[in-house]
Amino acid sequence: MLPVRNSPTASVNRRILIIDDNAAIHQDFRKVLSVQPEHSAQAALDLLEADIFGKDARAAVRPDFDVDSAYQGQEGVMMARHAIADGRPYAMAFVDMRMPPGWDGLETIEHLWTVDPDLQVVICSAHTDYDWTEVVQRLGHSDKLLVLRKPAEPIEVLQCATALSRKWENDRLVKDQVGRLEEDIMTRTRGLEAANRQLRHLATHDPLTGLPNRVLLDDRMAQAMAHADRDGRSFALLACDLDRFKLINDSLGHRAGDELLQEVARRLTAVVRTTDTVARFGGDEFVLVANSIGEPADAQKLAASVIEALVAPVRIAGIDIHTSPSIGIAVYPADGGSIDALLAHADAAMYAAKERGRGNAQRYATGMHRGAENSVQLESDLYAAIAAKQFELHYQPKVDARTGIVRSAEALIRWVHPERGTVSPADFIPLAEECGLIGVIGEWVIR
Repeated sequence: MLPVRNSPTASVNRRILIIDDNAAIHQDFRKVLSVQPEHSAQAALDLLEADIFGKDARAAVRPDFDVDSAYQGQEGVMMARHAIADGRPYAMAFVDMRMPPGWDGLETIEHLWTVDPDLQVVICSAHTDYDWTEVVQRLGHSDKLLVLRKPAEPIEVLQCATALSRKWENDRLVKDQVGRLEEDIMTRTRGLEAANRQLRHLATHDPLTGLPNRVLLDDRMAQAMAHADRDGRSFALLACDLDRFKLINDSLGHRAGDELLQEVARRLTAVVRTTDTVARFGGDEFVLVANSIGEPADAQKLAASVIEALVAPVRIAGIDIHTSPSIGIAVYPADGGSIDALLAHADAAMYAAKERGRGNAQRYATGMHRGAENSVQLESDLYAAIAAKQFELHYQPKVDARTGIVRSAEALIRWVHPERGTVSPADFIPLAEECGLIGVIGEWVIR
């Protein structure tokens, strides 16, 4: 709802312009429209008499107009122009129809309204050879135009001046109010447009890093596929996951983790070209869309640049944090012909990079996705193993080699999977650490 403003008082404008080639006419208008000295003296005597004799001192208030004179149309238009420039426009003008040798009244009014479209006009004429319908048709603005026959009665002149000057004031008041309303609407509209832009940005960008999110990434990938199909070229998708990010998050807190993600986002953006896309896929995973690669080897070079960009430590909370990325590469169309296939294959290649020691890049190869699927399934089974109590402890004695006496025993955990059989700790302990289950398993061992 727009704010309600108090209606300002309309500015009083008593300025009148007389345009007539007859000097006597000007004197007549001034006698009617301006308060003469004898009128002021008579009003004072009336008030004094009422005070002496105890009568009701009601004196008629006579309007006092500020009257200027012009004797030709050109002169009147020039005066109207100067009045506008000075910020003191005329409320109305009395214009004679015939003013030889210059412009006639109609031409004068046309020029006046070009200079000041708000000017109220009274046409004065003693002639009857005008078709007033044609006059109004030619001039238009019939709501700002009155016709006064000469010779006019003083009361007619006074009524025209009073009515049209008040109309000018009311028109100005309405115009000002409309202007304020339009300004309020424009301000509100600009605010709504800014809010909509912000909402659109939030819907398509990650709030932490400012990078494109999954929604915008899908759109950029669809565009890249369309351009690649049209131009007969390839592009590469790089899935980049930060190694040991969970350790940093758990040990230094989420604020430190957020700062690290923001710095990584800045470094990745600095590595790629302006035509490429860096998106945050979620958590500590970023996705790079590298357009117009010539050879698959170019994607490997870009991955090497990413690894190099993240070599320098990040200073957070007074600690130098070292991080490295594991990168999976999928090339369109060789490694996938759809968005989902490319993402899945790049993700599988990224997991393969992690299995090969982290801090390296691997391009997707057939069969990699099965390894990734196996890791996901193993993680799901690990959650079920805790609930189903599928773990066992095997105790390995420690014997003193000199005496042959058993000094202690080492507890070794084993996972007895109903389908896989016994799963080695080397396979599930790193997975438990990565997905946050190592604490739960440790508690079970102690109990």
